[in-house]
Amino acid sequence: MGEAVPSWRAFPEGVPIRELLERGDQAAEIGDLISAGNWYFHAKRWGSVEGRDKARDLQSRLEVLADQGDLDAKVLVAGLLLE
Repeated sequence: MGEAVPSWRAFPEGVPIRELLERGDQAAEIGDLISAGNWYFHAKRWGSVEGRDKARDLQSRLEVLADQGDLDAKVLVAGLLLE
């Protein structure tokens, strides 16, 4: 995405759930599982069941990345396991 700090890192105050889900879908389409998982997780934090389900659907693939040492994947997996 070319950003020094990915835009999903800051809590997206005022961004509608539908847009968060769309951003997650766009990231997933290009294979960016970390961004996708974070956008879905933000939607989940706003109360979106769809966001929760989409994040959970990525969990097994995120676990593979976490096992390979990806810190962002580890954080996402931990957040999903804590629910």
